[in-house]
Amino acid sequence: MVILQIAILHSEDGAVCDYMSSARITVYRDGEGWRRAREIALTPPPTDSVTAAREHIKMTALSLAPCAIIAGTEISGLAYQVYDSLSFLIFKIESLYRFIRSLLPDVNTKARYHFIRAAQ
Repeated sequence: MVILQIAILHSEDGAVCDYMSSARITVYRDGEGWRRAREIALTPPPTDSVTAAREHIKMTALSLAPCAIIAGTEISGLAYQVYDSLSFLIFKIESLYRFIRSLLPDVNTKARYHFIRAAQ
């Protein structure tokens, strides 16, 4: 059985946000219903060099393993390039609820309900 994991970018107040504004990444795991598996606090990438910023973003991405799906309101530039090079599926979303409905269109309402509860 494959267990799906999805990483969602969140701001300090818990809203879905863009990569550069995110305070944490929450990884949700589907096993017997969606659950919050873990949270990773984010610090902004260094601005003194592109190489240092790329390495910082790469280490963050690798810490999400085995999760290979990331979603936020905007993932662009260097962050997009790094996650894409690591073969992540990258989703631009405005609403966690709409993302759930579009990602899981064939899954019953109960499964979506569990994901929504886990996200709260």
